[in-house]
Amino acid sequence: MTTTDAGPGTGPGAGLGDGATERYWAAVDTGDAPAARDVALAALDAGATLPQVLDGLVGEAQRRVGRLWERAEWTVAREHGATAVGEFVVRSLRERTRHGAHTRGGRPLLVLCAEREWHALPALMLSARLEHEGHPVHYLGADVSTAVLQGALMETGPRAVLVSASLSSSLVYVRRHVEAARAVRVPVVVGGSAFDPAGARARRLGASAWVGPGDDTGAVVAALPTSVPPAEDLPGPGAREADTLMASHAAVAGDVVARMRADRTANRNALEAIVDQVPHVVGSLAAALLLDDPRIVDESGVWLREVASARGCDGDTVSAVWSSLERQVADFPCARALLARRA
Repeated sequence: MTTTDAGPGTGPGAGLGDGATERYWAAVDTGDAPAARDVALAALDAGATLPQVLDGLVGEAQRRVGRLWERAEWTVAREHGATAVGEFVVRSLRERTRHGAHTRGGRPLLVLCAEREWHALPALMLSARLEHEGHPVHYLGADVSTAVLQGALMETGPRAVLVSASLSSSLVYVRRHVEAARAVRVPVVVGGSAFDPAGARARRLGASAWVGPGDDTGAVVAALPTSVPPAEDLPGPGAREADTLMASHAAVAGDVVARMRADRTANRNALEAIVDQVPHVVGSLAAALLLDDPRIVDESGVWLREVASARGCDGDTVSAVWSSLERQVADFPCARALLARRA
């Protein structure tokens, strides 16, 4: 659920005062979480709203971190360190602002990330904003399994489940969350960069609503039905292939990785950067099959080329990922067709 867009008239830096953005970035750049927190809290004290601080400081810094990683100017370790700073700041903001917010009555909202989705900051930011608006929130964090969600559904009896997914490879797991929530008649709201701007993927997954950048999540939640029927099975051979592929996801990805590493001619450092993306590529293929959306494979291909190019990896190495994957799905007609279309 991408909540880094604060809406019209509240773009990055709006209402934060002179130099706040630069001071905050300096703290993130050096991994100084207390300094970043102090900048954010000072902005609140100076009159900035919580959405302005979340978007103009935390969100803008995180977008910058992502661009630096994509261009290979930052390592994964440094990216993770910066993300940890952002999470520390948002938790501090939640602690500060929740005490001043009037909490509405009623059932809570469950906010979580899809299983194997580790990009937790957007969901954490959403939790802070919803609490600030007075909604009771249970934040479950990153990589929430279906079993954990089922337990939380029984324990909390939520008004709705809000699932964040930043990667297209997470969409298969989002579907499982939709099925779990709707099995007990709870509506599901989804969001994040894994979804298309028109919301077609959300509808195909059976979500009750989709939140895009700049949308008012609180208003979307208010418009939800109080109860929804169980999710219908997704039709078509592609959906069946997606289930089979995900059942052997680790084995398929592992074989592709092994074949890649057996190529002794590749740049080893660049090769490892590509190898790290193989599970995402396999998961994205499964998502494309599940949703009958070939664009997911296209997007995954563009992403892989950009990662490779920034790290000096040649096109033959990238092509080897796809050819190895094609061998793995030789018995999957729909998957073969998707990969042939990509080629």
